[in-house]
Formats: sequence, structure tokens, C-alpha cells
Amino acid sequence: MSSIAVLNGLYSRRQAEPGGRIRRLFLILIAVLFVILLMEIVFHFVISPRLRLTKVEISAGGALALTDETIIRLAGLKGGETFFEVNEEEISGRIASFAPVKSVQVEKVFPNTLKIHIQQREPLAVSLSEVEGRSVPIILDEEGVVFQIGSSVSDFDLPALSGFTFENIELGQRVNRALTGFFENLKKLKNDSPALYNLISELKFVKKDRAGFEVVLFPRDYRVAVRIGSRINVDIMRKILLVLDVFSNQGMITSIEEIDFRTETPLVRFKEE
Repeated sequence: MSSIAVLNGLYSRRQAEPGGRIRRLFLILIAVLFVILLMEIVFHFVISPRLRLTKVEISAGGALALTDETIIRLAGLKGGETFFEVNEEEISGRIASFAPVKSVQVEKVFPNTLKIHIQQREPLAVSLSEVEGRSVPIILDEEGVVFQIGSSVSDFDLPALSGFTFENIELGQRVNRALTGFFENLKKLKNDSPALYNLISELKFVKKDRAGFEVVLFPRDYRVAVRIGSRINVDIMRKILLVLDVFSNQGMITSIEEIDFRTETPLVRFKEE
């Protein structure tokens, strides 16, 4: 038979004091925060200054007439910048201020790379504007933005626009907001059917009222004015060409002054004898 004796004073159990546990947790927390702070100081004052921007990758959509050196200069990069002092938004804004640039994407890739992707504006139409008493060509895109003027214009094989003017022409100017919808329609026509788009010789904007306008279209192959209202698309162009071909086959095309497509049934006005 066995027995266990517990002698008073030789064996006792103490409960852990709650205050001591909280004190230890508090000290551990302080130690962790101190290590984090120390790491931050080391990173900002030792590591960060050593992370230099040494690589710039540039890609440009379309035939952007800018060298890499020019783009870097537009970005405001002088060389030797640290990785963390480079601001993507500021660089994007500087490059986007150049009129031929439509959009810019700037991205930093740790630890030493900056990627710049540029989308250029694409020519949609050509027009003439007066500069210092003489007419000079200007190129506009689908947003109605002027991004080429004078000697910089290289593509004249575009629909000509007339009927609007700029008081002081300069790069980056936009046409009246009321016309932007038509420019977007013209861009869609170009994308949907380049062949129909290329059959347009001139588009003349005619003021209808205080805010509205109409467009008179002149085809490349026919010397006939065609009124189309305030919009243009593939269906309208097909109808125009169909009617013009019918009159041409009948030998009557030279006697037509104007065709009005603003109504469901085209109205033909003949030249006066």
C-alpha cells in the first residue's frame, strides 16, 4: 500500500500575475517597433540612396516622330535619379503635354527600371488654318485635337475639313465641343471601312443654329455636294455611293447640284440650265 503526503510549506502553487504578463507583452511590442524603426532608418538612409534608376524602357504605339532621347528629356529625367524619388504621374503629365501624344503609361519596376509606353495621335483629317496671314495645313485626330501644323504635316491623303476656324492656331487646340461627336463617327467609319473613308474628299461643316451644325460631303470621284446632317457611318456612305452610281450610269451625274440625305428618301437638286 502506498501513500502520498503533502507537507505544508514544502509544496505550493502560485498563480501568474496578470500585470507581469502584460508588461512582458508591452516590452516585446516595444522591441518589435524599435527593430522596424531601425530597419526604416537603414532603408531610407543607407539602401534607398543606392537604388538608382539605371534602366528606361520606352515603347511607342504608331509612328511617333520622337527619339528616345527626346522622350527622356520630355520626361524630365536627367540621370542619377533614385528609384523612389521618381514620380510616375509627374513624368506622365510632362510627356502628355506634347500635342502628338494621345496617352502615356509610366510604371516603375523595382529596383531600377522605369517603363514608358506612349500612344501617339493618329491623323484623321487635314484642314487649313490661317497663321500670320497665310494658310497652313493642320492635322486633327478623332478627338478634334490639332497635333501637326505647317511643315510638320506629312500626310495630305486625308479627308479635308472646312467650315470652322481657330482664332489663334496652336498645337493641342481642339475643335468646338459640338463637333467632337462627328469626329468620333468619322474615326469609327475609318476603322469599320477604310475603303469608304478613303472615298471622302471633303467634309464641310455648316452652322445650322446657335449650337447645331450640318455636314456637306464631297466624294472623291463625283463633283456633287451631299448633305448628310450631323452624323456619318457605313450605312450612310453606302447609300450615297449607290445613288451616285445610279445617276452616273444614267449619264445624269454632271447635271446634279446637290443630293440631300437628311431625309429617308434622298432629295436631288439639279443644276439650273
